[in-house]
Amino acid sequence: MSTTASTAEAPRVALPSLTGMRFVAAFMVFCGHAMAENLFGDDSVNRALVNPALAGSFTGVSFFFVLSGFVLTWSARDDDTKRRFWRRRFWRIYPVHLVTWLSSAVIGLALGNVVAELMNLPSLFLLHALFPRPFSINEPSWSLSVEAFFYLLFPLLLRWVKRIRPERLWLWAGLIVAAIAVVGLVVSFALPSQPWQDPLRMTWVQQWLVYSLPPVRTLEFVLGIVMARIVLTGRWIRLPLGPAVVLLVAGYLGKAFTVTVPYGVVAPTIIPIALVIPAAAAADLTGASSVFRTPAMLWLGRISYAFFMVHFLVLHFGHQLLLDEATYSIPVAIGVLALAFVVTVGVSALLHHYVEQPAMLRWSQPRRRREGTTAGA
Repeated sequence: MSTTASTAEAPRVALPSLTGMRFVAAFMVFCGHAMAENLFGDDSVNRALVNPALAGSFTGVSFFFVLSGFVLTWSARDDDTKRRFWRRRFWRIYPVHLVTWLSSAVIGLALGNVVAELMNLPSLFLLHALFPRPFSINEPSWSLSVEAFFYLLFPLLLRWVKRIRPERLWLWAGLIVAAIAVVGLVVSFALPSQPWQDPLRMTWVQQWLVYSLPPVRTLEFVLGIVMARIVLTGRWIRLPLGPAVVLLVAGYLGKAFTVTVPYGVVAPTIIPIALVIPAAAAADLTGASSVFRTPAMLWLGRISYAFFMVHFLVLHFGHQLLLDEATYSIPVAIGVLALAFVVTVGVSALLHHYVEQPAMLRWSQPRRRREGTTAGA
């Protein structure tokens, strides 16, 4: 495989395939939480599906973390300031988080979970991933807490990565991948484990160190920054998108059926993820075919953040309140999951169009710049 030796950076055009891929990752997380509800009356079905579903959820979250570093680097502005960047990211993520947090708090209080709601308070401020038990009724928000940590560090991290000579970027990518593997191995074998108590099969300390601790997950974020710099500086190996996707599927299958946690949370799929994202970006740059930029996938990708933040509430509280935590035959359980998916998509579309987009348009830019952008449009 050859590299392009040009020192000029690639044009920073839109990368629609990455938008479509965001929804695929969000759907994988949806499936993981869906299986955690144990909807199937035949418990052998639940046990057979829980590992593949959890592996998909792990893969989806890791994909989001690498993608975040890649996209932020791709869209970084030379004339930007830290304050403007943090302002944009705040208004990009917090309004939807606030709506879903309030929704979960109201439902929790209605169920009499007063003590639990007090423990939930750090998640309102996106601080809960800093604690060994990142408690939040809206469980996926722990990853938003990690993302907030990324955003805080991004201006510094980008400046550091930009100092790396282009011919050494692949070396640094390899070192980061090795560090991720070492963390997984150390947490797996150097810390005491516990008997099977939940699908994760980890102590709270193990789960925190390998799964939700922001500094540890920052390795994936920095890998995304490095991979973006590889594409921008013409060092990409030109791996086609199709083979890259095959590699990711193979890594996921290995994680689902052969690799145990905690090592299996990130390490088995980190290389395929680091390859599939720039492969999709390169496909957009060259005009190569991509199933991820069809109109349907682009629409789903645009609502994927709201989908990610809503799906657990629909699955968990829908099962608890409306379905009375019942279990079903296989056809009925599949129908219930399909209904939950449709409801989640519908609510996500409403949140995207009436909360996420208006907040971005209204507050993400200083007033003077916002007025200029509106006049230009």
